Parts: sequence; C-alpha cells; structure tokens
Amino acid sequence: MLSLLYHGLQWGAVMEFDVICVGGGVVGSLFTALLGRRRPDLKIALLENKQLNASKKLESCDIDHFYALDKARRMSAINTGLLEEIQRQLAPQKTDFFDNACPMQAMQVFAQEGGSHFRLESPSKHQALAYTLSNDYLSALLKSYLCASTKIIDNVTIQAINRFDAQNSPKFKLNTTCGELTTQLLVGGDGINSYVRNCLHIEKKISTKPATAIGGIVYLKIDSPQLKASHDQAFQWFMRDGSVIGFLPDRQKDHFSFVWSLPSDYLNGSSEQQTHYQAFFNKEKGAENLSQFLFELIGVDYGIHALKVLSKPVSWPLNRFQAKSFIDTSAVLIGDAAHSLHPLAGQGLNLGLEDCFTLVELLGQSDFRPINLQAKLAAYNWQRQAASQRMSIICENLRSAFENKTWLAVLPRNIMFDVFDHSRFLQSIVSQQMSYKIPIHN
Repeated sequence: MLSLLYHGLQWGAVMEFDVICVGGGVVGSLFTALLGRRRPDLKIALLENKQLNASKKLESCDIDHFYALDKARRMSAINTGLLEEIQRQLAPQKTDFFDNACPMQAMQVFAQEGGSHFRLESPSKHQALAYTLSNDYLSALLKSYLCASTKIIDNVTIQAINRFDAQNSPKFKLNTTCGELTTQLLVGGDGINSYVRNCLHIEKKISTKPATAIGGIVYLKIDSPQLKASHDQAFQWFMRDGSVIGFLPDRQKDHFSFVWSLPSDYLNGSSEQQTHYQAFFNKEKGAENLSQFLFELIGVDYGIHALKVLSKPVSWPLNRFQAKSFIDTSAVLIGDAAHSLHPLAGQGLNLGLEDCFTLVELLGQSDFRPINLQAKLAAYNWQRQAASQRMSIICENLRSAFENKTWLAVLPRNIMFDVFDHSRFLQSIVSQQMSYKIPIHN
C-alpha cells in the first residue's frame, strides 16, 4: 500500500474521481497514461490488485534485470504502428523508446498437414513487422509515463460495485479494501475474468469451446535452410492434432517466448494425451518433459538442432468471447474484459491497445456531462464491437481452415500458401496492415 501513502491518500476515506480504471495491466496502464495527458483536468485513478514490487519498477532496474526476475514471462507482438503511436503520444522526444523491444522482421508459418509453408517479411530493413516485449515490462513502462495527478492504488481488492445518482449524474461507488471510491466513469480493463463485467451483468457471446495454452521461454538452435533462421523471426506451426505452436523472438539470441495452444478436446482426449499434459507440470522434470515433447513434434521434421524449455511451464485458459456490449450507462470495457481472441494471429493485445486510443480520442472531446459522455461511449461501443467482430471472424476462420484435414481444404490452402510465399505484392499488403496508423472516427 506504499503507493497510497506516496500519493497522499488516506486509508478508509471516501475518495472521489472522475475516472477509475480497474486493472493495471498493459491495456489499463496505457489507457490511464493516454487519458492523463489528454485530459489533465480529470481526477483519474488506476486500481491494481497486485502490490507494485519495487524490485520490478523501471526506475530501480534495467530491462535485463527485469527479465531475469520474470523467467516465465508472457511476450506479445505489438504492431509497429501501435508502438509508434504510443511513443508519439507518451514520449515524442525519447529517442531510445524502441531499444528494449525486440524487432520482428519476418514470420514463418507451417502447416503440418500437407507440408505447406509461407514466409512473411518486412518490406523494409528499417521497419519491423512488429516488436516483441514482455507484457509485465510493457505494463511497467507505461506506468512510468502516468501523469503525476493520476493516482495508483495497488494491492487493493474490490468487494462491491454499486450505482447511485448524484445531482442527476449517474455514478459508481466501489467498496474496496482501502475504503470507498466514487467515479463518474468506470473503466473495466481487468482481463478475461473481469470483475467489472461480471458486476455489471454484461453477458458474453462465446465463439468456441474453451481451450488451453501452455507457455514459457525456450532456447531454440535452428540449423535448417528451410527455416532461413535468424534471431528477428517468429515461427508458427499448425499441427495435425489441431494445436498451434508459436515462437516470438526474445531479446537474447536464440531465446523465444512460446505459446502452445491446445484444442478444446485435447485434455478430454486419450489417456496418453492427459498423461503427457500432466508430465509438463511435474515439479522437477516439467520443463524437461515439455522440451522433449515439443522437439519430437517439430524438431526432426523442421531442422531444429536443439530445443530446451528454460522456464517453468505455465498454463492458462483460452476463452474466446466477445461481450454483448462494451458499455453500460457510464461504464466501459477495454481489452480482454471486452473481447478475447485465439492467439494464433497474435492480435488480442493489439485489439486492446486500439480500444485505448479510440476511447481516449472520444473522451478527449467530451465535457463529461452525462448526455455527452454516454453519446461518446455509444460511439466507442459501435466502433470497437465492429473491429472486434471482424478480427474474431478472421481468427476463427483461420483456425477452422487449419483444423480441416480433408483434401478439399488442404489442397487449396497449400496453393494459397505457395502463391503468398512468392508474391511480394500480397506480402506488402499484409505488412502494411501490421504497420497501420490508428483509425479514429468521430
């Protein structure tokens, strides 16, 4: 609770804010950082249920030390255009903003069924397709750009959320472990299992059955002309069993962050599958068992000389959904609280970052009178629901296409892969989409 004392907040007092954002991850941190700069007149609070550990704050350590403390880190590939926009709005004078991000210059995709393959390269050596960063590091980086007037309340638990009217203006009261908080605008950036969404009784549209992901940090030594390997590349394999294995480049040479997404029926499959899965989380040999299994899956066929999982394997659910509404009166959902995608396209976090830019752009034009605020939230809901739906359709169609093992699906897919692999024009279109500027519609 050190941040409470640092910001001069009194334990147990009723604290009033214009905006409270619940969730101090990447999306919540970006939203509050952007809004604080756009609207310095607003009283803003960022609620974080974890205690902010001084040993993992940017001002107390460099990125190598930060990553050393985060051995099982979750990495994300951030579209170049989005990262450039973050720098433009938060740190326009900072010349080393990209230095700690790992540039991703190329991506190679393989389909085990049929043996098809394509490679996507950046059209320019001076601009990456995307940049990879640890989620925790990016969250800490964004918090370092919060305005001095923004209050960080960490190590806090919300016990109840209630609506009330104050002078004909709808507000929310949050009962928390640090006292009562009130706000005119409540922002839920608290992830897939959003407490805000659940309290507001916003229903979800489930796109597919829940699945499971396993991830961590892996050492890959690749010695294969087929892979044309270099450190600034990402790799993705679509396996015959319906699982997807993805590798994102890390800062250290030959180190990658990996995510292995398992189909919904994997854990309910054969006893052999269940035995393998349990072995990955063996206290002493989990990483070794997973290393051996992954190597047998992709190592021999694709010229991977060595594969070793360096971190303790972690598992998390993949619940693909979209909230039926992203708003409720003067409350709004952003990021995974509003939508969750299959990780195969790597666009889940990017979609959440777009939510932040769109919402801040709209709020920057609002005088926060109830009628104006609700009109801006309605515009946000319309724009972001459409964007989320489009990306969800793309991801689910890709997933279905790769899971389909009939020759009617495999043959056209192999032909399309080959055409794409040899077409600089098609690759440039996809590259431009990954480097787009933020579209804002008033």
